[in-house]
Amino acid sequence: MIMNQPENEKEKPAEIFHNEKLNQEQTRKKYLKIIEMAGVDASITEIHREMGVLEPRVFEGGFSSDRFEKLQYYRDLARELYNYKLVEESKKYKK
Repeated sequence: MIMNQPENEKEKPAEIFHNEKLNQEQTRKKYLKIIEMAGVDASITEIHREMGVLEPRVFEGGFSSDRFEKLQYYRDLARELYNYKLVEESKKYKK
């Protein structure tokens, strides 16, 4: 991403990082990188977008346990990131 590009020409996190063959550690790093670039909300949104693509493919051509496992990992990671966001937001109100 070039810093002086107009906003509408900048790459979105999904366009930079989409790769279906990442292992769990690489997937986690990918979403943490999205947090650095665009924030927690963008990272959670991207996880849900990818889950929407993966979910129907779990049963495509018969049940795929590998895809189901990856889908479950995405769900867990999304919950983890959402909990992180809640904790960070709640720190604003603690004295």
